[in-house]
Amino acid sequence: MDAVMLLRDDLVSEVAKIVLTSGGKVLQEVILTKERVTIGRRLHNDIVLDDIRISGEHAVIVTVDGDSCVEDLNSTNGTQVNGQPVKTHYLRHGDVIKLAGYWLSYLKCGVEVEPTPD
Repeated sequence: MDAVMLLRDDLVSEVAKIVLTSGGKVLQEVILTKERVTIGRRLHNDIVLDDIRISGEHAVIVTVDGDSCVEDLNSTNGTQVNGQPVKTHYLRHGDVIKLAGYWLSYLKCGVEVEPTPD
């Protein structure tokens, strides 16, 4: 998934991303450019997890004005953040979402962008 950011002057933008891991391997990195990033077993999700323990529509990450929140969509096996079961949780840098045998690390990094030529 590619994201293009066009910023002018000396603006600094915080970009959040999800790093998906399982079995100690990084499977995917997703930059949170969309307002809603869906997670589940069905192919129409933004992040597809092929595991019977994952519901078809398991969870969603909603990002508004740079702040992100994970919401469990009444999944069968639930959603955990930092080892605690949650229905809704506002994410902070370094939070880890656990879904079955998958870990989704939420990382928020300031990105300095060079000025664009006029």
